[in-house]
Amino acid sequence: RSAITGDARMSAYHSCLAVIAAAGSNVIAGTGFLEEAWLSGCLEKLPPFRVLFVQVIGPLEELEWRERKRGDKRADDARSLAERLHRYGRYSLIADTSKHSQLEYAALVNAALESQSNQ
Repeated sequence: RSAITGDARMSAYHSCLAVIAAAGSNVIAGTGFLEEAWLSGCLEKLPPFRVLFVQVIGPLEELEWRERKRGDKRADDARSLAERLHRYGRYSLIADTSKHSQLEYAALVNAALESQSNQ
């Protein structure tokens, strides 16, 4: 087990995202903000870049089914995370996986980024 705390791990992760973006790459990153400090840290490291926070949600039954299929998660992880994961997020877009396809959401993300560029 790692001696690195969750806060330190998330800070390092956000620093990595900033380095990749600074190198000129577009970045799509998956994360959650279980702690308010994680969101604050992310916002501190990414200000020079255009950032779009997308909340990805889906039916709990589907999340629990995926959890069982993977076999590497505790039986209650999906339910626990669903209740806590987005508590501190500031989202520009909510993607409900039961309502649209991945391609439809990709188009919505592109439209939201274009909208940001025009502001």
